[in-house]
Amino acid sequence: MVLWNPSSGWSDCGCLLISISGFHLCKPCRVNMSGRLCKLMNISASLLPSPDKEVQEMFVNKEKVQKDFKAVASEDVSLSCEVAQAKTEVKWFKDGKLITSSKKFKVESEGRSRRLIVQQVEKKDGGEYTCEAGGQKLTFKVIVAGRRRIVLPCFKIQT
Repeated sequence: MVLWNPSSGWSDCGCLLISISGFHLCKPCRVNMSGRLCKLMNISASLLPSPDKEVQEMFVNKEKVQKDFKAVASEDVSLSCEVAQAKTEVKWFKDGKLITSSKKFKVESEGRSRRLIVQQVEKKDGGEYTCEAGGQKLTFKVIVAGRRRIVLPCFKIQT
C-alpha cells in the first residue's frame, strides 16, 4: 500500500500542493475541509479523497515486468503481469481500445498472473498495450518487424 505524498510544488496562493489522482490542491484547502476552491486549479477540495488515505496497489513486481517487445511477423507475443490478489480482474487495451479474447488475442488468468497473447503478429499489431486493474495501468510497447529473410549468395557453375 502507498500513502499519498505531497508534490514538490506551490500554488499561486503560496500553499504547498498535494497531488491526488492527478489533481493538485492547496494543502490547507484539503486539510481544513473548508470547501474553498484552490486558486490554482479551481477544484473543490471536499470532492476528492483524503491525502492520508491508503491506496491499494493492484500490480506487484512492476519493476520486473518486461515492457518493451520487438517481434518478427508471424511470431506470438506474450505480455504478462502479476496482480496483488488472485481475484483481481484486469482489462487489456490496444492503443486505448478494449481487447476481448479472439483468434488473434488470447487472454489468460492463472492465480495472480495475467497474460495477453497476441498470436501470429503482423505489422498492424504493433503499438501500445495496456493492462488495467482498479484504475491502475501497466503499459507495454510492441514493435513488429517484417519476416526474416535469408539471402543466399549466387554462384555461377561452369561446366
